Amino acid sequence: LSTKSFPLYMHQLHKALRENHHLCHGGRMQYVLFLKGIGLTLEQTLQFWKQEFIKGKMDPDK
Repeated sequence: LSTKSFPLYMHQLHKALRENHHLCHGGRMQYVLFLKGIGLTLEQTLQFWKQEFIKGKMDPDK
């Protein structure tokens, strides 16, 4: 994903996700709706989250 054209709030959420590998529930919901809005399929969205959670402390299968 290219963050150059992200709205400001999404840029901030994306930065927080990349730094902490975690978002609060509301942040995750906003992020999922944004990904859906830009045309990612459910499979692509799930793959994105799995890849991000692997970088953090969370088990990607949960």
